Amino acid sequence: MPVLVIASLSLKNAEMINLLPLWGNEQHDLLKGILTVAALFQGSFILTMIIPAMRNPHRVMKASVWAMVISGGLYITIVVATVGLFGAEEIKKLLWPTLELAKATSLPANILERLDAAFLAVWVTAVFTSLLSSYYLTIQSVSKLLRLRDYGMFSFFLFPFVFVLAMVPQNIMQMYDIIEFVSRCGLMITILYPSVLLIVAIIRGKREDRNEDTAMDKPS
Repeated sequence: MPVLVIASLSLKNAEMINLLPLWGNEQHDLLKGILTVAALFQGSFILTMIIPAMRNPHRVMKASVWAMVISGGLYITIVVATVGLFGAEEIKKLLWPTLELAKATSLPANILERLDAAFLAVWVTAVFTSLLSSYYLTIQSVSKLLRLRDYGMFSFFLFPFVFVLAMVPQNIMQMYDIIEFVSRCGLMITILYPSVLLIVAIIRGKREDRNEDTAMDKPS
């Protein structure tokens, strides 16, 4: 809700000419941007660990589609509001354009002149929930890979590695470059690995069906 309020209030001061051309002047970077945005949806991979424990697993696809539609709609709304208000050239000079958008937005009648506090509260909450889910996914996966019964102590063992990785970037710009590279590599793994498993499952399913048909054709 804070994101929707900030975006809707900022659109009244936006210039639609800042959004033109819609496809941009440098279309060779379009695919790179698509991969970067698609990498943000890798959190949905965590659902694959939760599906076996669900009461109604058949509803997962519907819930996933709705989640992607809502998240994608929020991304588009934020981009339209930010680019429309600041313009493409001004955004290049801003480190966190969405935060600047919240600072430049105020409620009617000056009830609240800056909405960045509400935005930061939502953003910090979203970041920590994503980190917790990803951390749990890593611990659970590695524990099953090593066939460990108790993964509680393993969480403390993994924490120093996460801390060291967090200290590798020397500045914020380098950190975002590393995040972008790792996200794209993770996106390739997220797409290729399940695709290989699906192909193997289809091949095994066809072989099993063929074996069953052969067994039924044999005379009793």
